[in-house]
Amino acid sequence: MSSIPGLTLESYVMWNHNLVVIGYLSANTSLQIAEALGINTRRVSLSKAQFDTILAVYEPYRTTVETRLEDFDEETQSWRTYAGSCFNDIEDAIGDEVSRALHNFLQKGI
Repeated sequence: MSSIPGLTLESYVMWNHNLVVIGYLSANTSLQIAEALGINTRRVSLSKAQFDTILAVYEPYRTTVETRLEDFDEETQSWRTYAGSCFNDIEDAIGDEVSRALHNFLQKGI
């Protein structure tokens, strides 16, 4: 959890799960730079359809996530601390479902 994601639900989900989605820009700039430098930071790559499966789990929380992303003030807060406390309720509510979906994608040989 190093770089701040964009202000969309899609960016947050990619950042939170360290996902690379074919056709999307990386939401984690630090990892993208590390990968370009050859540092081993293997991330899960998903197709748009697979990502949409994960995104659907988060969709009921879109307004909440995007509002919280907009409320972050990098001059007065640490992103790591803010993200760790601000999104716990959402992650707790959907964590198992997202974990199962990602596990299933990995089992199919992504």
